[in-house]
Amino acid sequence: MSDYANEITNTLENSPLSIHELRQNLYNAGFHQNFDLVTNEDAGFMEVTIRYFLDLMSSPNSPLNKMMLERTAASYLIIYLVNQLFIAHNDIIELGWLEREFYATDRTKFDGVLFKVGNKSISPALIEFSGGLNDKTSSHKNSKDIEKLYRNMIKVMNDAKTDRMMCMRCYAPFSVIDHYIHFERLVKFDGTMYRKIDATIEIPNTPRKLKAYIKEIPKIFAWKQAVTKHVIDMN
Repeated sequence: MSDYANEITNTLENSPLSIHELRQNLYNAGFHQNFDLVTNEDAGFMEVTIRYFLDLMSSPNSPLNKMMLERTAASYLIIYLVNQLFIAHNDIIELGWLEREFYATDRTKFDGVLFKVGNKSISPALIEFSGGLNDKTSSHKNSKDIEKLYRNMIKVMNDAKTDRMMCMRCYAPFSVIDHYIHFERLVKFDGTMYRKIDATIEIPNTPRKLKAYIKEIPKIFAWKQAVTKHVIDMN
């Protein structure tokens, strides 16, 4: 992470658990006048998404504390976050959302597909939504979506003759009101497939959870950098 991003992190880690104080300290540490989208992408992602969650938390009827069905929650959360995550790389990665097909998976439909710009036969990552926000999605649906993702990731890897593939998935467990987004990868080594979860974030609806989200951002960016390197290497 850059010095700019670390300054934001350190300032907010030391901030009181107050929406007002967090917002004020975000503006004190961030939003530099000489900001550059590409060279300051990590700080830019932090500024935009942290402010977004603060806005949602302080809004008159916060959607973070209501029930939202799968696609409504996706539009508020994972789609927004992923669009911001890759905005500085939209010259190499194109994002396709909602019922998108990818030829290497026998035209299976996914909630999101990351494509290589200029070549939709190449994808470094797939995305699935498993339920909405506070809607108590069953663990069975979550398990089926995990199986769907990894079965098709193996197909893509075999077709592209590559040793890795990434994915994202979101899930709200039935027994709790929280909503989680997982950043994952599948790697083949010595003929064996290994699944790795690089980062997991809980959608923040309180200042304490927002601080936990901020701590996960370096892991999210490590996952994102692996995706961008992978798509550049794929031909």
